[in-house]
Amino acid sequence: SAQFIDARFGLESFNRDGAPVELRGCRDADEELRELSRQVKRMRDAGCGNVAVITKTAAQAAALYAQTDLDAQLIVRDKEYDLKGTLILPVYMAKGLEFDGVVIVDADDETYCKEDDRRLLYVACTRALHRLAMLYCGTRSRFITNEPEQEEAHVLKTCLLYPLTPPTNKHVKLPCCPQSCARYLSFSTLG
Repeated sequence: SAQFIDARFGLESFNRDGAPVELRGCRDADEELRELSRQVKRMRDAGCGNVAVITKTAAQAAALYAQTDLDAQLIVRDKEYDLKGTLILPVYMAKGLEFDGVVIVDADDETYCKEDDRRLLYVACTRALHRLAMLYCGTRSRFITNEPEQEEAHVLKTCLLYPLTPPTNKHVKLPCCPQSCARYLSFSTLG
């Protein structure tokens, strides 16, 4: 982006580095809960001041909160919250917020399979500032097309191919990390 900044305005370009995106397939819901605890602990140990555990719906967030042993806040209503520590919330409550670390649970093809789900998954992925993990059981979402390569140490967030408008079927790479990560998630039109 530095090449597009007009020096007269005194703006500086910067890259925010982060760990590679982690994609974890789990055998069952119990394993996914154990992996969730490991991911949150890993992120907190790495210095993440806040970690968001993002679900698709408020009902899923409430159920997860009841099942997990995480020391976390459940956020499902519009009111003031302390956004420090570990938070469990549905994706619609995360929109407009950013977190040091994000764990997306149930990133499977049953949960994220429709056109509207594509947008929700995009919002969830782009909430992460430094670390992003996606957990799933069964088949991962059709929008997650490739596994991140571990040697790419500067992957912050997953860049996605996202439809500009339904009639045009044109796509644009969103510049949300230093490298183009569009190969991780596909936001091309469902076929």
